[in-house]
Amino acid sequence: MNAIRLLAAGLLTLSPPIAPELTEESFGKWYSYILPKEEDLAWRKIPWRRTLWEAALEAQKRDKPILLWGDQP
Repeated sequence: MNAIRLLAAGLLTLSPPIAPELTEESFGKWYSYILPKEEDLAWRKIPWRRTLWEAALEAQKRDKPILLWGDQP
């Protein structure tokens, strides 16, 4: 138990990492870093269905499950 307390005390004394400064020179690098890559956008290639009914009909024909993805307005 003392080892856990000692570890926790040691972690509390560490200073948080310093964030890199955003400058005009580093802006391009950071901008390209945060832009989504092609593999991040792969979900856009999935043939989503607009209605649950449309998906249910297709799933029944193909004997496949349905992934229902919802969002609250």
